[in-house]
Amino acid sequence: MLTYQVSRSLSRDGLESIQAQELATLQPLIDVVAEAGAQGDLHNVDANTLGHDLMTMAHMWALKHWYFQQREVGLEEYIHQQVRTVVMNNLSESARKRVGTSAVR
Repeated sequence: MLTYQVSRSLSRDGLESIQAQELATLQPLIDVVAEAGAQGDLHNVDANTLGHDLMTMAHMWALKHWYFQQREVGLEEYIHQQVRTVVMNNLSESARKRVGTSAVR
């Protein structure tokens, strides 16, 4: 969150450095999604887009946890809801059978 607030006051080089760090942090997610797609575990999804979606969901908890906590949704429940909504809906049928309902609750 602080990164977003501070980024407006950074020099061009500083902003490029922050963006490079964000991409380096994001790349492992993209790699995992791409590998799952290559293995046939995901429907036809774009690894970059889904990787960014997953990172954004993590940021959303940091930015909006107060909202979810007001509705008595803790971090564990938030994760389960996001897994059910984003991950499970993108799994292939064979991957969903292997995972079963344990990830969904």
